[in-house]
Amino acid sequence: MGHPNAEALAVRAVRDDEELRLANNLMAQGDRRDALQLRRWLDEAGSVYPGDEREHTRLAVREGRIAGAVRLFSETMRLGEARLRVGGLGYLAVAGRSGDAVTAALLANSLQYLRAHDYHLALTFSASPTHRRHGFSVAFPDYSIVMEAVDAACLLPEPYRVRAAKPGDIPALQRLHAANDAGVACSLLRTQAHFRNRWPAWQDAAVLTDAQGRATAYCLGRPGRDAWEVDEVGVEDEASCRCVLAASAQA
Repeated sequence: MGHPNAEALAVRAVRDDEELRLANNLMAQGDRRDALQLRRWLDEAGSVYPGDEREHTRLAVREGRIAGAVRLFSETMRLGEARLRVGGLGYLAVAGRSGDAVTAALLANSLQYLRAHDYHLALTFSASPTHRRHGFSVAFPDYSIVMEAVDAACLLPEPYRVRAAKPGDIPALQRLHAANDAGVACSLLRTQAHFRNRWPAWQDAAVLTDAQGRATAYCLGRPGRDAWEVDEVGVEDEASCRCVLAASAQA
């Protein structure tokens, strides 16, 4: 027997620009870290994300009002020599106290859509009981390394230099990312188009260069409440790791 409010829900793709605007607003409100930045990305860059279709934004509607929304992303994942088509479920948000019934309806509709369009896998960054009831299980560990700045601090060895990333670095960033993930199972392939789409975030990255000015590492970090938080690192060799530590400590 279903939830008493489930029958009143209809889940479908957004139909026009106004529904897309309302969906983006709801999804952005679910990001407590920076709702304004996410809303700007959804409005400006989200619609041109590689592989995006208008119908990838799914709505749960009850009595003519949006009760929830989720965004689907089309990605490619490595699994050994295989390349799998993956549907990522992101920014799932519900309005007010709509709760599990709306979440369950959005998940069920999204999985139905992905199956109908021949996706191999579905991926989400949540592990709630509702997600698990729809067949999701934990596949990737979430971990962090904490280091005191004084322990990371060291002189940047010659001839390396640190500078801000610029659009011309995108091919190098993509090359380093691809090289670092080449032997990692279940890593997502990232094209240069992905970097261009996310450039508002990547322009804050630090790039390390050698004597010839060639990029040998990158580090995407930002100031947190009481620490410098590094979201992603790409390195060419072991020497570049020391450079990343030095650059992070300086930041």
